[in-house]
This record gives sequence, structure tokens and C-alpha cells, in this order.
Amino acid sequence: MNAQPRPLNKPLIVFTLVVTVFGETVSKTAQPTYHSPQTALLLGVFALVLSPVFIVWARALWNTLVPRITGWREITFWEAAGLSALLAFLL
Repeated sequence: MNAQPRPLNKPLIVFTLVVTVFGETVSKTAQPTYHSPQTALLLGVFALVLSPVFIVWARALWNTLVPRITGWREITFWEAAGLSALLAFLL
């Protein structure tokens, strides 16, 4: 069972780097804002809808890099969700 490694997904890695740098730049320059309860609810629903997108993104990034670097196995959607939740909790 000598499986060939998946090809390296360079656009995913570059996109992740750009989003991370842009997010840190925006978060350091933005002033805190306070939202009305309706806006907060809308933002919460928006976050719940986008969560699966970020989980799939985390899974794709993991499955592109980690098995190639460390030899660990690829992860499932729910394992990626758990890692995303853990990172959100730690940050």
C-alpha cells in the first residue's frame, strides 16, 4: 500500500497566506464597533453559514500539507471541525 502523495495545492497555500496577512492587518487597524442586537444576530447567522466553508478550507489545507511534511494521515470533515473549534478556543 504505497500510495502516491497528492499534488501540492499551491493556490490554496498562497490564498491562505494572503487572507491571514490581510486579516491581521485589518484587525490591528480597526476600531472596536458595537452592534445592535439585530445586527449581532445577523452576524451570528452569517458565521454559522460560513463555518462549513472554513472547515472545508482547513481540511484541504491540512490534507495538502501535513501528510506530505509529517507522514500523518489525512483528516475528515469532522476532525477539521474539531481542529477549527480548538484553534478558535485557543485564540
